[in-house]
Amino acid sequence: MLSHKLCIALIATLITISFNSCQALNCATALAGTNPTACPADVTQCFIQTDAAGTVTRGCLAAGTTCTAPNCLQCNTDNCNANLLCKTCAATDVTCSTTDGKSVGSQMCTAATQQCRTELNADGTVTRGCNEPCATTAAGTCTGCTTDNCNVGFYPANRLQCYQCNSANCNTVAASSLAACPTYQADQKCYTIGANDAAMQRGCNTDAGNKCAGTTPDAACALCGTSGCNNRPYEQVLGNCYSCNDAAGCVGGQTGTAPACPPAPYTQTVNSCYTQQYANGTVQRGCTNELTSGCTAANGCTQCDGDTCNSNQNVFGCLICRSDNYAECRAGDDAVQPCVPNTGDNANICFEGEWDGVVLRGCLANAGPLMTYQCTNKDDNRCTTCNTSGCNKTPFSGASTLSHMGVGMMFGLIFIIKQYL
Repeated sequence: MLSHKLCIALIATLITISFNSCQALNCATALAGTNPTACPADVTQCFIQTDAAGTVTRGCLAAGTTCTAPNCLQCNTDNCNANLLCKTCAATDVTCSTTDGKSVGSQMCTAATQQCRTELNADGTVTRGCNEPCATTAAGTCTGCTTDNCNVGFYPANRLQCYQCNSANCNTVAASSLAACPTYQADQKCYTIGANDAAMQRGCNTDAGNKCAGTTPDAACALCGTSGCNNRPYEQVLGNCYSCNDAAGCVGGQTGTAPACPPAPYTQTVNSCYTQQYANGTVQRGCTNELTSGCTAANGCTQCDGDTCNSNQNVFGCLICRSDNYAECRAGDDAVQPCVPNTGDNANICFEGEWDGVVLRGCLANAGPLMTYQCTNKDDNRCTTCNTSGCNKTPFSGASTLSHMGVGMMFGLIFIIKQYL
């Protein structure tokens, strides 16, 4: 009796084994495993594979076929290759943060609910891989997506990319040296620093040990805030400026071809030109980086940015008015008007004075001999001069008389006053 029951049990076991061995493995051929494919009897593995272009394929792994991680993954249960394939890398892998993640390996998610995630860690590094959907409170530091290998791209999207090199070959940057900053900060900058064209250094100012970090960077640092901006060589020609210093032709507006400026250091970002007017009315123009004494208002110099920006006629101006036909002239409330270009002792000098209750203002170079004498005579307090554009705007509140003027001087002055009618 016992042997009979044992025989029946053995037969049942053999039938079950035979049934299971004949049942084909089912493998997904698409994401989510809809309409899985029944594999041939000799197939025991499903696969999921990504090629160099990022295209993902799924199916039955034919016997004898090679499937090698990380580009090809295999599993041995029904529809096991139906879940997402995601890029995966840890925060300790610098390429996870400094690249778009396309070159890192992939992992097959273990649950249908998982997504491909990219996360910004507290230290500014990045992690990629399979995980449950991001919390709604993690916006900006966690992003999930639901297609194969979708968790690629620089993260966050505005992560700064800087040229990074430190060698004799760093003066001219190579495209391959452009990389995202290893750690992310919202206000970080790219930097360039160097002693000469054979000793240049570039990177992110958040990199450890660089001289351009913090709130007090080295004076030789050039900082900028857009991706790839730290690409300037040690010296380069930035543009052209008009250059002249002759008394006859340099005062007027400049035309024609302007010469190139000398090479500018990497700390200068745009071409800069200057126009300088001397006390005698002569003008000099050129490139700002040619000046040894700087360009300031104190030395009559103005500078501008851009190619040939110093082309305009150099105009010295004064208030030109008389109070008996323009009441606001007394208070100095009038627009500056250009003086006739001039050179000599009285160039670039304005005057202002009051005679018999009439206030006159103008350009001394355009005045006659009598007015010039009165305005330049230190013992005559009726008229004063000044030598910056628009400087003759002192308000007059009282009236004076001509009682102490000689008749000849009075008629001479009346003749000069007619110029300002």
